Amino acid sequence: MGKDGGNLHIELNEHGQVIGSEGTRLSSKLGVLARNGILAPLNHKDWRLVPSMYKDRIWAHIKENTDATDDMKHILMMSFRSKWK
Repeated sequence: MGKDGGNLHIELNEHGQVIGSEGTRLSSKLGVLARNGILAPLNHKDWRLVPSMYKDRIWAHIKENTDATDDMKHILMMSFRSKWK
């Protein structure tokens, strides 16, 4: 996900918005992941109906490729959800 295969650095402001030089790259990468039908199946009409095993797999992928912490999960998964479908 990151430059040269490294992890993306994620910074959040006081409003929970991604900021910093990697913010745009993160948004782009989340969009690419959201269109991956294997990682995030597109056959569900509503994000709330996507089984948690897929959501856990998505979060694991984000954590493996960024320096995201567990307290960022809600914000990053909301961002992912908005890009899904």
